[in-house]
Amino acid sequence: MYQNSIKREYKKATNKKELTKKVAEYFGMNPRSVQCNWFSGFYQVPEKHQGKVVDLMQNYNKNKYKTTK
Repeated sequence: MYQNSIKREYKKATNKKELTKKVAEYFGMNPRSVQCNWFSGFYQVPEKHQGKVVDLMQNYNKNKYKTTK
């Protein structure tokens, strides 16, 4: 449902490592697990978490955009 949004927001991220850490921290996961299982290739984020992941990614990208202006 949100896969295109997740791909788009991940692609926009200027610091993917930091974004991955933020998402992992929110869900209480290891950042490497998030990177390998959620953001690699197929973007297989569990359906129940997709909405929140998109929100986190959009907020991260928005805040990064503000700080670079």
